[in-house]
Order: sequence, then C-alpha cells, then structure tokens
Amino acid sequence: MAGLECSSSQIRFGGQVHWHPAGNAAIDPWVGLGSGYESLKINISGGGDSGSASFSGWEFVNIQVGVDFALSSAIKIGPWISFSLSQFSTVSAEGAGGGFSGGPIDAKSIHQYLMGGVRLVILP
Repeated sequence: MAGLECSSSQIRFGGQVHWHPAGNAAIDPWVGLGSGYESLKINISGGGDSGSASFSGWEFVNIQVGVDFALSSAIKIGPWISFSLSQFSTVSAEGAGGGFSGGPIDAKSIHQYLMGGVRLVILP
C-alpha cells in the first residue's frame, strides 16, 4: 500500500550455557542451550494515522551450535547457528481508535526462530 510505513523492534533476554568439549583449543566446537523472555513491537503509520502492537512471552528453549577459530591466544571468531521455540502470551495495542494494554492471548501458538551469524570472542 502506497504511503504505508512499518517498523519493528525486538528484545530478547535470558540465560544460556555453552559446552566446549575440546576445551580452549585452536579449533573450538561448542553447543549451547538457553531460555528467556522476548518482546516484539510493531509500528504502522500512513494516511495520517498510526498504531502499534506489542507482544511478549517466553522463549522456551534456544539451542545453538558453532565453532570458534583462534586468531590469537585471546581472540576467536567463528560461525554459529541457533534454533528457538517461543510463545507470545500477552498483547497490547494503541492507535487512533484507542487501545488496550496487557491482555492475555487466548489462542496461543508456538513460533520459532532460525538464526545464524559470526561471533567474535575476546578472552580475558
């Protein structure tokens, strides 16, 4: 739709543990397991109106795998990939017609994320 602008932001926080079976080796494969909480906000504007919706809920599990390659004794770099299962449990919205805050989501469903990238590790 012409003139429609959208943006979103997300924050996820929680805890995780990593296991490095090779120890502090030059080629260091690892696996990780985590859990946490996430919040997603979507903003839409156009035609003189604007609105937003926010969703939040638990990330039940986050599984990661990767391998780090030593560049020096204190710096490693390497690829990683992660998969997580989450569920939003509350929603709030506001717009030109009013809004509501903090209501529960009755028809909850599981959503997932598949992410990857390169990480940089700086050891003490």
